[in-house]
Amino acid sequence: MWMPALGFASIHSPSTIKTARVAIPFLANQSFLADKSILFYANTFAGTMMVHDNGEMIFYSQSTGQRFVERLSGTIHFEPQPGERSHSAIHLYFPNTLAAGKTQVEAFNHILMPDIYPNISMQLKAYGHTVEKVFIVNPGGHPDQIEVHVDIAQKLEITSDGQLIIFPQGIQYSSPKAFQITGNQKVDVTVRFCLKDKTTYGFIVDQYNSDMPLMIDPFIAGTFFGGDNVDEIEDVAVASNGDVYVAGTTQSANIPINAASSGYTQIFDPIMHKEDIFIARFNSDLSTLLSATFIGGSEPDIAKSIAIDPTGNVFVCGLSMSSDFPISEAATYKGDGDIVVVRMSPDLSTLLSATLLGGSKPDTPEDMVINSQSKEIYIAGYTQSDDFDSTRFQVFDGITDAFVVRLNNDLSILKSAQYIGGNNVDKAFAIQINSSQNVIVAGQTYSEDFPAMPGSYDITHNGSMDGFACEISKDLGIILFSTFLGGGNTDTVTAIVVDHNDSIYVSGTTSSYDFPILQTAYDNALNGTDIFVAKFDLHLEKLEASTFMGGTNWENATDMALNANNEIVISGITVSDDFPTTPGVYDQVYNGDVDTFIATFNPELTSLSASTFLGAASDDHINGIAMQNDNIVIAGTSWSNGFPISTPAFDSTFNEREGFISILSQDLSGPLRIVSESESIHITMSEDGNPMDFSLVLSAENDLSGEIFGKFRRRPIMGMLWHQGQVLKNQFLIYPGQTGMAQTALLFK
Repeated sequence: MWMPALGFASIHSPSTIKTARVAIPFLANQSFLADKSILFYANTFAGTMMVHDNGEMIFYSQSTGQRFVERLSGTIHFEPQPGERSHSAIHLYFPNTLAAGKTQVEAFNHILMPDIYPNISMQLKAYGHTVEKVFIVNPGGHPDQIEVHVDIAQKLEITSDGQLIIFPQGIQYSSPKAFQITGNQKVDVTVRFCLKDKTTYGFIVDQYNSDMPLMIDPFIAGTFFGGDNVDEIEDVAVASNGDVYVAGTTQSANIPINAASSGYTQIFDPIMHKEDIFIARFNSDLSTLLSATFIGGSEPDIAKSIAIDPTGNVFVCGLSMSSDFPISEAATYKGDGDIVVVRMSPDLSTLLSATLLGGSKPDTPEDMVINSQSKEIYIAGYTQSDDFDSTRFQVFDGITDAFVVRLNNDLSILKSAQYIGGNNVDKAFAIQINSSQNVIVAGQTYSEDFPAMPGSYDITHNGSMDGFACEISKDLGIILFSTFLGGGNTDTVTAIVVDHNDSIYVSGTTSSYDFPILQTAYDNALNGTDIFVAKFDLHLEKLEASTFMGGTNWENATDMALNANNEIVISGITVSDDFPTTPGVYDQVYNGDVDTFIATFNPELTSLSASTFLGAASDDHINGIAMQNDNIVIAGTSWSNGFPISTPAFDSTFNEREGFISILSQDLSGPLRIVSESESIHITMSEDGNPMDFSLVLSAENDLSGEIFGKFRRRPIMGMLWHQGQVLKNQFLIYPGQTGMAQTALLFK
């Protein structure tokens, strides 16, 4: 089954930043749908499109309960055919059984409906929240023959801006596009909807070259496929060959199972449940989704971390509420949320093993690391269970304790485990392994009696909540070194990285003015709630460097990595419009609400090498980063319906959570900038109150073509095609007295 969660919101990019453009394949109905007359189906992010053997196109959105069928009127006989086979390998894992639960599904990039009218064919493609239905009018065909009947409509209406509305449901089609390819040039052709009768629409096409194929493309707007579904990417890992793996959580597959004569109104979904874990594998430049799968039971299952062992097997840990999660027979669900760990083959085709860990109370994993020598799996998190495998654990001390567990590579044995904490609340958020194979764990503690070890940097609790870092022996038997880190207010450590000399870097969030910042720091003044970065020696005995970073509002660090120059790469989120950025990076302008950032520091933390925003007007979160040679791979979740997109495959008006994954250059450099007639474009409202056009003449050193992206007052400019010397026009709705600068960027083809 396709993973609808993989609708990655795309960031526009030149050669220094690449973004996944993921088409959703159509799946062959291999007895998954009860109605065998359904030949193919595609799960978009919040709805399903099904193709009937008679050519009917059935759309269903579980989140809205809307369903409608389109039929081509007056066609000659045809049968839908599978198009190009998808490179994506799609697999299913059902509850309660490991071996019998896997099925590989035939997947296709598009569905072809040949010769629906004389010399007219149609292709169906699914992208994100949109279904692309392309009519191909070959020489000798007549576009006015196309008639599409909508079965649920009481009436259809064409708006003043050319959109088609289905009443009373309010389902909306964006105005159609038409074009021809002449040589290597895409030539737009004027097209608009027309009504054949009150429930049937067609197209009126202006003059075009009838000796060349004409493509007509009406998009269903994202308002139909909108809903309350959630798709989040939680973590990212990079394989030795550069392939990119992501893990996350989805609620978005909606498969109508029981067909009735009146239509697909009875919904039962035995595969996707409340929330399931998904795993996806991309090639190194994100251009191809190589394989995808999801796994889960009947209750929520949430991914937390992903890692790859030396043999290429893929491990994902998460939180499961499902007693029927497909696990090995030896494991049992103990209740109230357990830790789940799965081991997949590199191509994601085989679930090699899976297990559950936990006690009778909530148990939450946060991070995972694999020992490259022993291939053992280490997981850190926190638990309220005092009966969490008592044969392996030490004594549970507080309200919530941090924990570390160690499993063998095939997940069949819990080899050792360790509570970490005092008599209050203690949580671990990050874990790494040093060259001695000892384990470094970090997090937050409210416990004054937290086990800080003599000889460590700081053994005194400083405020209401302190950060902590521990070094634990590889068998988890002994806490070797353990230190507090913080000041008089609240402090927490959320990420760790260990460099080639075994120096330990931690980052997190602080609101403590007396946080221990060294005088050589890049920034030694707290501006609000800031992130911090700190460097310890290999045994946490000495604080060797530290710095604040932030604006006047608040920030939070989410992950860390080490780049090829031994610089420290940090990701996080900010709501500060004065968050520090550096010249020449991808985006120096705060976009609104919660923005993501990526920053790199020199090893001594005395200078900021590069720093950039990523985001749009709503919330955007980076959850994980990983290095791919000299590139930085980022993954996270966006709530921004104005998030810049690189193709029309994703609906910019969709107002939901979407996962995104992108690759940035090591220096975080930004896109090539447009040269305009003036340094900025100022727009004011016209006297009659109507939106005004602005014109922009673009130039470049080479005769290149591309697409324009950007923003005006945090609203996106996107998708305008450009050729050397062309004058572009666009419109913005602005209000009396408003002015603004339109910032734009050019994506070269």
